Amino acid sequence: MPPMICLHGHFYQPARENPWIGRIELQPSAAPYHDWNHRVAAESYGPNAAARILGADGRIRSIVNNYARMSFNFGPTLLSWMEKERSDLYRAVLDADRRTAERFSGHGGAMANIHSHMIMPLASRRDKVTQVLWGIGDFTRRFNRAPEGMWLPEAAVDSETLDIMAENGILFTVLAPRQAQAVRPMGENGWKPVPDERVDTTRPYRCALPSGRSIAIFFYDNLLSHDVAFGDLLKDGAALTGRLLSASARSGGGLVSLAVDGETFGHHHKYGDMALAWCLEAMERRQDIRLTVYGEYLEKNPPRDEVRIVENSSWSCSHGVERWRSDCGCAPQDYPTWSQRWRAPLRKAYDGLREQLDPLFEREAGALLAQPWGARDRYIGVVLDRTPQVQRDFLAREALRPLSPEEECRTLSLLEMERNLMLLYTSCGWFFDDLSRIETIQTMAYAGRAIDLAEDLFGSGDILEPFLAALAEAKSNRPEYGDGERIFRHFVEPLKADLRRGAAIAAMLSLLLSEDDAPVDRGGVFPSWRILRYSTHVRDEGARRLLAGVLRIQSADTLEERDFIVAALHETGGELVCRVADHPGGEGDEAEAMIEAVLRAGDADELQGVTYSFADLFGAEQRAVLEDLLHRGLERAAPLLARPVLDYVRFRPSLHPSRDWAPPSLPSVAEIVLNRSILDAIARVPFDGETADRLVEEALRLGVRLDGELVRQALARRLGDLFGEQEERGPDGRGASEILALLTIQGRRGWNADLWPWQNAFARIVASARGDGRPPLPEEYGAIGTLLGVSLTVTLPDGL
Repeated sequence: MPPMICLHGHFYQPARENPWIGRIELQPSAAPYHDWNHRVAAESYGPNAAARILGADGRIRSIVNNYARMSFNFGPTLLSWMEKERSDLYRAVLDADRRTAERFSGHGGAMANIHSHMIMPLASRRDKVTQVLWGIGDFTRRFNRAPEGMWLPEAAVDSETLDIMAENGILFTVLAPRQAQAVRPMGENGWKPVPDERVDTTRPYRCALPSGRSIAIFFYDNLLSHDVAFGDLLKDGAALTGRLLSASARSGGGLVSLAVDGETFGHHHKYGDMALAWCLEAMERRQDIRLTVYGEYLEKNPPRDEVRIVENSSWSCSHGVERWRSDCGCAPQDYPTWSQRWRAPLRKAYDGLREQLDPLFEREAGALLAQPWGARDRYIGVVLDRTPQVQRDFLAREALRPLSPEEECRTLSLLEMERNLMLLYTSCGWFFDDLSRIETIQTMAYAGRAIDLAEDLFGSGDILEPFLAALAEAKSNRPEYGDGERIFRHFVEPLKADLRRGAAIAAMLSLLLSEDDAPVDRGGVFPSWRILRYSTHVRDEGARRLLAGVLRIQSADTLEERDFIVAALHETGGELVCRVADHPGGEGDEAEAMIEAVLRAGDADELQGVTYSFADLFGAEQRAVLEDLLHRGLERAAPLLARPVLDYVRFRPSLHPSRDWAPPSLPSVAEIVLNRSILDAIARVPFDGETADRLVEEALRLGVRLDGELVRQALARRLGDLFGEQEERGPDGRGASEILALLTIQGRRGWNADLWPWQNAFARIVASARGDGRPPLPEEYGAIGTLLGVSLTVTLPDGL
């Protein structure tokens, strides 16, 4: 058997959702993307699902799914987001596991992952058990098979965690060389210490565990992995291939094991996905080596040696696991003079909160559930499918007796409290330079959500303040933020949202954004809320718009329901005001009287309730409202402004140069008109390239700023429609001509539209057009391929 090479990518993003609403808020540091998940998906996860291999002419000759030739793990929190937000990439990952199983003797390339990315040696035993079971449950549901291997967050390991993994059917994991303490051939007595990370990484090892069980451990090649992650090997696929072949030649016929963060390929190293694709293709064509995944290699090469691990060690901290509890010196070093003394008090505050709430969970859940901790272990089924039927079926199986609706809500609230208590230990919270970073603030948000649930459950007001007092001991390196308490109050408090605020947001959005008195959202925009009843009256007086009615809202997490009376008022140039009052109950006469009083007075203040305003909308909704108000205003103004500006543009070429003249106000007015006119020209069917080009020329002459982002969005929509028609109906000359014209003008004007999806669409079209009896492609496709940089003979993976 030839030497074997296994390339592993650890793909991971922490949970980033606002825990009160179940949605990621706008993250300006990820610009131009909405958030970091979208940004890294565009830079790494997508490019690796459809990686480009260039031919000698510089065009794309092949598109491949890198995941289908490598070992990989995707964190459950990332897959959960991907399933909802980037289903195309989600399907590519699942398909890759099936294809690796076909390629590698029935062994899929995907490994499971500890669920919430907590540092396992620092976790309680109960949390370790739940995290392993949730990781397995998540993997099994998504990949439709049991996992063979499991990735440990930051490769942080201890024997207790390995024992729990082995008990639940996990066969192997992957560690760094420095995590091997000693080795010996199986059957021998004497242990040989492993100094200076010199463990032989070309073979798997058996690790005996305290229970008598065992687990296999692979160690990755540290120097090779380091040079891929932090060196320049990904600048050239041939260089990466050569380095892997050299390592294989030195392996003595064993395994070359490479493991890095998956984001290395594309996000950390631009075009690293392409270097990886070139390398994987080159190695797969060779006869003297063979690609593999860990499961296949383990089956064909069972361990012949044993290993003792370094307890409480990790791959990203040379001091064991101190990076997640002390000022050990391990940090990105973006700010070398900063300390990380905040890490210890942060963990102490979180540990104190867990130690306060876990006994309350055990006591309260013990009166409702047959096995409180066992139910928590099995709660992953609800986390994966938050529908009322799944939630109630789960409770029916786990409860001591049939539960009332109030008891169902209480039980789910207890389990949600526990879920958030585990999420707050996400490793990213301690990894970086300061506790004012978004990663640590995110963990504080989970703490805040757990506290909110606890105070509602137990009617106690003595949970938040002691927690904040402990958090105040964590001092920021940034004087403007002070300490953990100030950071919590500044960043986390505004995230909080109960059902009353949810009702206010729904009413305000419906008042401002809905055209037909319908609720803007019934659960899609805010996954943690469901609008179950919505009955309102709207009085529109042009500059003054009033809404009043009844709204029933439900928590998707706990099934808690509340009925409210809502009244919202917006006056042009004035405040947005919303009042929310408890529904009085009964048959509805009193509620109708309250609504009638608001409508009769024409004022939301007539309703006695809690007041909300524009400031209580979340950032994405504030932006949507402002964009809509501006858009509607410009919609009304643009036609009035368009005629004089466009007449000027039309007549100006006839002016003698000595008489060329423009009023001082023209550029500002022209900016509105010309931007809108260019967008209209792009959207027009058929595309009017000549007009669009002329308008751009005039905008440049007048010094008008073109809104590049809006132009790119318009191009994306139009190209999406055109390529969609070509795929659905088959390629035709008219559509191809429009595509060619759009690509030509965007290239000439330097609008830098993202060509990635159109390259994929083009490849699908030309690939499907091949074969006997298929009509030839329109002649425009040659030029389209040139502009997209894609060969007409491009090959692509199934399922792209």
